[in-house]
Amino acid sequence: MAIAATEGGNVPTIADGLIALIGLMHVFFLVVEMFLWEKPCGLRFFDNTPAEAAMTKELVANQDPDNGFLVAGLFCGLSLGPERKA
Repeated sequence: MAIAATEGGNVPTIADGLIALIGLMHVFFLVVEMFLWEKPCGLRFFDNTPAEAAMTKELVANQDPDNGFLVAGLFCGLSLGPERKA
């Protein structure tokens, strides 16, 4: 069953909320991976040991720009407004 967006309906608002939530989650991932990966908080969050974190540090550093670009794209899309014309 398809949900059609009607003028004045809740679908665009719900979609915007979900997009914002996903964006905030990726901001969190970016911060944890970029700044807290080898700190106790990051080790606990990902259930890593210091040795595992040291071995995977470069792999995670490669993932950080991807999260950053994803966040930028999501928030840019939200900022375009309801018409979303690029």
